[in-house]
Amino acid sequence: MWFVLHPYLSHRTGRRISLSGAENWNILRQKLKSRLWSSLNLFKSREHRVQDALGNTKTLDALQQCAHKDQIDVEFSRIVRSGRRFASGIFSILVFTFVGTLTSALSVWVCEERDGIMYLTQDANVECSMNFPEYKQLFSVAIFGLILYGLILPISIFLLFRSEWCKRMMTYDLSGFDALFGFLTSRYSKQCFMWEVVIFFQKTASVLIPTFNSNSAVQQSILMLFVSMLYLFLILKYSPFANGMMNSIEKISNINLFLMYFCALLFLAEVEGELIIQGLLKDAVGICLCVLSLLSVVATVFCAW
Repeated sequence: MWFVLHPYLSHRTGRRISLSGAENWNILRQKLKSRLWSSLNLFKSREHRVQDALGNTKTLDALQQCAHKDQIDVEFSRIVRSGRRFASGIFSILVFTFVGTLTSALSVWVCEERDGIMYLTQDANVECSMNFPEYKQLFSVAIFGLILYGLILPISIFLLFRSEWCKRMMTYDLSGFDALFGFLTSRYSKQCFMWEVVIFFQKTASVLIPTFNSNSAVQQSILMLFVSMLYLFLILKYSPFANGMMNSIEKISNINLFLMYFCALLFLAEVEGELIIQGLLKDAVGICLCVLSLLSVVATVFCAW
């Protein structure tokens, strides 16, 4: 039915001759007789079953012409486009709200002490205790959001892109693949079309580390420095984006980000109770960092121009 109603095949019917109903039934009976015993083989692969179903091209052409005559293929094409837009819209909402939703979910664990009792930082009236009904509800929603966005979504994208269905769709229906997943893959090269999964894990680490290390700025800076260094190494090695300009912009921005975390660590680190960088040297490093950030912005604009 898909091959009969697929809109990309409907244009071929204008060049072909329609068969009568009697001729179609005769061809079908002959096909059933010739394939009666072979069709009983239960160990046939899906490819062989599809080939058997599409073996009679005349019947397929006749069905396509009937579908085109009654405009069934047009309605089918409209349903397919609407379904793809709906699925892509739902999926893109999950992707684009990833950081914000994950940050909100993790805020349930951010509490501060007041009068010997822990309260939520976001809402000072909610006690951080499972005995408190409102906190229990927030905790349940946060666990669901954390599992959905931090685990299920990245793994689902990875398994989906690795599936045979996705590979066949890329091969035989690239426009449909772009309609569903183009917002995830269009920026990257063919060799690195799954790079969005790497970005998901990088974003997850960028949210988890500040949340669970909010009381230790040094530890937070060290972990973020390690994450930025690892991601920068992957960017420099694979250059995953579709063109050189996008790769250059990504490299410049991540080098700048790595240097910012490194300078933050220098500003916070102490040796024998004293800061490594302080006074005029600290001001000079801060000014150099601001100049470097400005140069990075200028270089990015220049590459984009």
